[in-house]
Parts: sequence; C-alpha cells; structure tokens
Amino acid sequence: MTSRQAVEREVLARLLSVRDVGVLHRRLLGLRLLGVGNKQFSGDNASAFRAIVALASVGERVDVEAVAHQAGGDADYLTWITTAYRSATPLATLAAALLDVERRARVDSIGRTLINAVGDPAGDVDRAVAAAVGALRRLARRAA
Repeated sequence: MTSRQAVEREVLARLLSVRDVGVLHRRLLGLRLLGVGNKQFSGDNASAFRAIVALASVGERVDVEAVAHQAGGDADYLTWITTAYRSATPLATLAAALLDVERRARVDSIGRTLINAVGDPAGDVDRAVAAAVGALRRLARRAA
C-alpha cells in the first residue's frame, strides 16, 4: 500500500511537470471533478497545491521556483518531489488513491469512536452507533 505522503507527492510532481497552461487547467479541473482539493493534502504539500492552483488561476508560470515563492516554502523540497516521484500512473488513479486513503482514515476514526463508546460504561452507545452509521452512510454516498 502506498503512503498518503507518497501519493500527495506524486500528484504534485505530475502538476509541476506540466508546461502547458491549458493542460494544467484541465488537470486541475479533473482533480476538482474527482473530488480532490486542498483538504486532501497535508502540510507542505497542501501549501504547494494551493500555490499551484493560485498561480494557474491567474495565468502565471507554474514551476518549482514560482510555487516555492508563492507557498513560502522550500524549492529544494519541490525539486526533490519532481525528480523522485515521477511516474506514469494516470492522474485519475492517483486521485482515487488519495481519496481512498482519506476514506480509510475516516472509517478508522469511526471505528475508534465506536470502540471508545462501547468501552465507556457511562457512554451513550446508542447515540455513538447512530452517529457512526450516519457517517458510514455519508461515506458510501460520496463513494457512489
């Protein structure tokens, strides 16, 4: 299984490798349509993704230096991503992997909440189960 950080970095590497503004806009639109946005990225990767979107939206050049400047981050980190995380994996596959990692994290969180509610003698188990079932149904609707 691929780690969340690795998938985030692969997506960023794919976006940073685009030289044609039209292609970049289509890739960003495709990610948005698939449900991938800033909230799927963490830390420096989120800052870099926001910078790419911001630069592309005003038609500015999107490269390592411009993204690092916009994000207030480290150009060395972004250079490393573009060289270490080049792959032929389709962007849609990477987006699905990123969303799947997020879904698994939510399901794990729901499971921990249920375990804690059942283990706590003063806990409201019925309410915890109802909340967990509702959260699982929302996840299922989003996945469909």
